[in-house]
Amino acid sequence: MLSLRGRYLVVAWTGAFLLVAGVITLRDRAAFRALDRYRVLQESLQVVARQRAELVAEINTRRSAGELTPLGESLGLRIPLDTEIEQISVGER
Repeated sequence: MLSLRGRYLVVAWTGAFLLVAGVITLRDRAAFRALDRYRVLQESLQVVARQRAELVAEINTRRSAGELTPLGESLGLRIPLDTEIEQISVGER
């Protein structure tokens, strides 16, 4: 069996160290790229959530009686009197 001594052993250990260090470096670079992609997606998700909240608020405002009453009056409609309101119930199918 071939016995490794001295400088050959040092070269072997140095090569092993460099190989492991290279693998760690590549893994870290991939992790940093993934982290950057995650941050971009997180920011875009926050933008979408803010837009959704603004749209929901706008819809709720436009569905309110304060917004719908002038629109209805401009179309010739009026708010019904209490005696004009009829409750209609539909049976379950």
